[in-house]
Amino acid sequence: MNGIGTRRLTSSTTIRRPSCAALPAHGPVHPPRVTVAIARKYASNPAAPNTFAQRPTTSRAPVSAHWASASTRSQPSPPARDKPAAKTRFQDPTPHLVRLRDALHAEDVTAATAAVPQVPWDQILLHTIDSKDRRAQFHRARLLGLLRALNRIPTTTDDPDDQWTTVVVDFSRGLAQVRNLKFLIATEPYVVIGELSKAIAKRRASAAVPPLLAVLDLLDVAKPVKVPGKLWAHVLRAVARAGTPNHIAAVDRAWMHLVELRDARPLHALMAAQAHAEAALRNGSGGHAAHIEAILGDARELQLELTPEHVADLNGMRVWATRAERGSLAAYEIALPLVEVNPTGLSSKAVSGLASHLATDGLHEESKTLLSAVGIAVDDDPRVFHAAMLADLAADNPVGLVDRVGTRLERAPAACRTVYAYETLYRAHRRLGNHALVLEIHDELRRTDPELVRSRPYYTTLIAITAEFIGLDRALALLKESFDAGVPLSTHAVSHILRHAVERNDEPTQAALRGLVHSADADDIMNHPDLVVAQRVHPALRQLDRDLNLDQATKVQILQSARQWLDRAVAAHGVDACQLDHWTMYIHAHAAVYPPLELVDHVRAAHAHIVHDLGYGARAARSVEYLTALIEVLSHAPRTVTHHLVQALWARHVDGVDTYVLGDHMLDAKWRIMPNVSAADLPRIVPDDALISVILDHFGHNGTLVELRDFDYELRRNLPPHGSWRMGTNAWTSLIEAYLRHGDAHSARRILVDDLKKYGVVPNDKMRRTVWLMTRNKMAWLVRQYDVVAVLGSVASWKFVNEPVRGGRMDRPLDGVAMGTWLDKEGQVAM
Repeated sequence: MNGIGTRRLTSSTTIRRPSCAALPAHGPVHPPRVTVAIARKYASNPAAPNTFAQRPTTSRAPVSAHWASASTRSQPSPPARDKPAAKTRFQDPTPHLVRLRDALHAEDVTAATAAVPQVPWDQILLHTIDSKDRRAQFHRARLLGLLRALNRIPTTTDDPDDQWTTVVVDFSRGLAQVRNLKFLIATEPYVVIGELSKAIAKRRASAAVPPLLAVLDLLDVAKPVKVPGKLWAHVLRAVARAGTPNHIAAVDRAWMHLVELRDARPLHALMAAQAHAEAALRNGSGGHAAHIEAILGDARELQLELTPEHVADLNGMRVWATRAERGSLAAYEIALPLVEVNPTGLSSKAVSGLASHLATDGLHEESKTLLSAVGIAVDDDPRVFHAAMLADLAADNPVGLVDRVGTRLERAPAACRTVYAYETLYRAHRRLGNHALVLEIHDELRRTDPELVRSRPYYTTLIAITAEFIGLDRALALLKESFDAGVPLSTHAVSHILRHAVERNDEPTQAALRGLVHSADADDIMNHPDLVVAQRVHPALRQLDRDLNLDQATKVQILQSARQWLDRAVAAHGVDACQLDHWTMYIHAHAAVYPPLELVDHVRAAHAHIVHDLGYGARAARSVEYLTALIEVLSHAPRTVTHHLVQALWARHVDGVDTYVLGDHMLDAKWRIMPNVSAADLPRIVPDDALISVILDHFGHNGTLVELRDFDYELRRNLPPHGSWRMGTNAWTSLIEAYLRHGDAHSARRILVDDLKKYGVVPNDKMRRTVWLMTRNKMAWLVRQYDVVAVLGSVASWKFVNEPVRGGRMDRPLDGVAMGTWLDKEGQVAM
């Protein structure tokens, strides 16, 4: 033998021969069909005599298990021989798909909801259209038929998010589990995925977007160049209509592919811009206005056939996003040049909305300038007219509102006498104490124009005023009247009646209210979190403020019980169903429970639970009411603990200053409302009367005179017409009180004599009471000044003179005897 043969036949060499006993462990192998049939036969009937079991045991998988998993490489290792082979057999999804098809054709949402999760999605085969596997072609056609049947089911006009949304979400999650999905994507992806995108867009199924994005990730891995623009158009529409700000990157991704493929249309640009505008309104930050401007630039670069209406809509969305991110004044600076060049360069909806927001923020001159540039008078637009009413109400000027429009809106133009205008008028009369007049106006409107008052917000405001000031019987009658008129029951209206009935222990009213709700087939309203809070939380928290005889253990128990009820409401209904106002009241209650030295730690823990644990961070960052409550409660703590903290909260959410510059107190992440967002990206809060009043009270109690004067200077810089901050009578009263607390009576007199007239502030009893309480001892000379008396009026006309002081500021009433020699015989201040 030669050397070569010797080396080949050595004992260390193993001769490998091809044999059917050594099947490959990877990839599908196609044996004769009879072998597959025999394997399935023995896999489905383990009791039959199995000739495969007589073979010697090797490390390879059994034949039946191998062919059951031959179409995938990621299946786990098959079970051992002693386990029944039926668990690893192929499960035919056809019966489940047929059952789902029948439910869709019958439009049976209950059966369809139950059928979708039962489909074995991982057993569905979707090979290429030229595949020899007839089962794969059948499954592909079946999925197309199911999606098209689902898209043929109409949506309800009043609620697009109907019960079919669950079917769409489950279908999207199931499709992401289909085996060999990449073969489908490599051939005709828009056939199946396009139909799924249509279903998501039609039902606005936001929960179905993540599985769709997972499929899109597989698209990019496969062949992103050959993916047609038609598919990206479907995906863009689905994500944009689903209303998911967290998936705004998918919108940019789809728009980018459409631009690269040069397959974009004007409608696609509008959808992408609208998605960014809605995300800006929800998040308040993120540079969405710049994205909309870039979309408009891409559309012009592609030379899309944009009509003037398209350009006006795109500019309007850019203005809306700018207002949400940077405020009304910044949006005005963008909108005014557009309408000056072309009066139709901005959509009418954007012009009207921006003008109303400018008026609400106190920027009346800017609102008039914008409308005059477009050619609209203030009284010609009901929305702008209503915004002016809201501005008066926000500035705590109900007297000026009623003087301008009349007690019954008789001075308003006929086109501006809308249901919203009457609702705002009722709120002004409520502040003025004209509660009976509100019902008179309502009765007159009901006789003259019954269609006008057929509005749920209108009846909600009316019932709230009636339940609080007039009587629960009349409020219940108004609720029944609204239901008889065809107005759906309002959860807030029912909540107002129920809350006052619980506080007054009025069991008959509670029983009558539940009977009315039951007769209206609206029993679900009673399980709404607002009503749960009205029954459990509001009375308990109000008891903390009113009952001064409670011991500390009882107070803590009441506060913990309120938190438990709120946590249950969030767990049962979600963050979207539970308002931040409930948690704002919960934060307020801490000041009545814990002593000042322990207050900061408890408020920090409650704030961290609300913002971080429950996920209210984005809402809290945009809520001026929540920030007001947080600062007001912290102001009760000692200055050494909270002064820098209050300044940091104010600067971060109003001025945009980074909190790390202001002190070490903000280094704790639990205090930061949105920890992962820098101060520059936080939505700026426009301070209102309540927030400014709280900050001034804080400077009066815990600040210095220098800090107060600096803040007063900032106030005057940001008040109209230069800025958008709003100061009402309460804020001016707090400013006067702060100066008097620091002993600066000259600045207080300057405010009373000059600033009130300059800014159109009408003194009320609260301002007169504050001046009287603060000047009755050392600084009594301030009230003796002739000009101050001329501003505040006759002391004898002050309503609070013969009323006891509430709130614990004084332990005796303010009567003529207490004033001593301050009053002369005619009730004037003795000079």
